[in-house]
Amino acid sequence: MMLHHVTMHVSNLAHTIDLLDAFGFGCVVRTPHTAWIQAPNAYLQLHHDPTIIPQDHTFIDAGISHICIQTPDMRQALRILQAHGARPLSHPINLGTGHWYLYARLTDGDIVEIEGVPYAPLDTSPWLAHVAFVSTDVARISNFYQQLTGMTIRQGQRIGPNPRFDTGLQLHGAQMQPAWVVGANLTIECWQFFHPATRAIPQTPYAYRDI
Repeated sequence: MMLHHVTMHVSNLAHTIDLLDAFGFGCVVRTPHTAWIQAPNAYLQLHHDPTIIPQDHTFIDAGISHICIQTPDMRQALRILQAHGARPLSHPINLGTGHWYLYARLTDGDIVEIEGVPYAPLDTSPWLAHVAFVSTDVARISNFYQQLTGMTIRQGQRIGPNPRFDTGLQLHGAQMQPAWVVGANLTIECWQFFHPATRAIPQTPYAYRDI
């Protein structure tokens, strides 16, 4: 099954369109309050929401945590983020996987992850790699999406604490467990945090609202 799009609510539609355009994600439909953004492998649906109060959101609260953009050029991605007012949480981190990892806050306080893929050809355009969910029960949420979509699931092991994780996430003593529901075009990445513990909240504070 293909994952068609991720919906984002943003306070400044034009600014977000410009940021994504700098990554090569083109705006294919635009109205005064919405826009459809086309990445090479999926879409982002943007909604202007004037009620958003910019604030820094955490990684640990239940909801859609972030989207991940992969690119062969981490330095260029960092320049794009900084030129559009995003705040990197750290320098790019090497976790020994062959990728480089960087989290940044967009101007509304929401999180975007950049993964540098050094083995990809340099002329490869950036693409969407995954959308990340946080839950109080990672097994339940990953199994749900596996059954819903028929995708392949990869259950991860509990990880942390690790100083590199703490630097990248800007947490202290972070311990968490991932799972990946691997789709044909986009992965649903699932997380449960044990320290600090994931909190179930009545309404997600994130700009990312649905898939």
